[in-house]
Amino acid sequence: SASTVLGKSTNIRAIPIEYIIIKLTILGLFCLIGLMIFFSTTSCGLPQYIEESFNKLIKAIGNSANLYSKADIMPTINQFIGLFPGIVISSWLLMTIINTLITQTILLKIQKLKPVKSILSEILVPEWIYWTLVVSAMLILIGSPEFRYFGRNLSIILFFPLFFVGLSVVHAVAGRFTSPRAAITIFYFLILISSWPILIAIFLGFFEKWNTFRQKLNSKKQKED
Repeated sequence: SASTVLGKSTNIRAIPIEYIIIKLTILGLFCLIGLMIFFSTTSCGLPQYIEESFNKLIKAIGNSANLYSKADIMPTINQFIGLFPGIVISSWLLMTIINTLITQTILLKIQKLKPVKSILSEILVPEWIYWTLVVSAMLILIGSPEFRYFGRNLSIILFFPLFFVGLSVVHAVAGRFTSPRAAITIFYFLILISSWPILIAIFLGFFEKWNTFRQKLNSKKQKED
């Protein structure tokens, strides 16, 4: 209870980071599936609803301020519409896990939670993530327009846990530098200004299962020590 947590001692343990990430991923998948099912019962599907909403927004902006013409931004808008649900859900999941980790860190510092072994550099994802990615790829390649739309956004949400695995690989690589903290800081700064580091992290996270970058780096480090 809240009174127990705020008291002098507690038996509540911190939640491992990999558990939080996977549970949030499952929640995100259910959100996407729920949206697709809900809008399948309406007069327009989810893609059409998002497109109409953006068109209304563009029209409102055009009426209030002559900053952009519709022709200038429509190519970007059309690309964004196809990935909008996945991007929004993944962004929400990211903010949720950041807030959760910050809260857990504070509670651990003031000794209101019992620590558990949960190291970012050792995070793994379950097998079903990869098989679900295979399904999403099949939907994108051979599905109907609605299923292709679902497959694209499904993939984005599934990239969420792989991104964190990729970050753990980056942390392992940074550990080989003279100043690991500086290397990590630079990488996170690049994430803020470009999408390429995010794609690199996802790529590393996907292939970590077969290439075991972290294990090889740790073995090499132990031999040098």
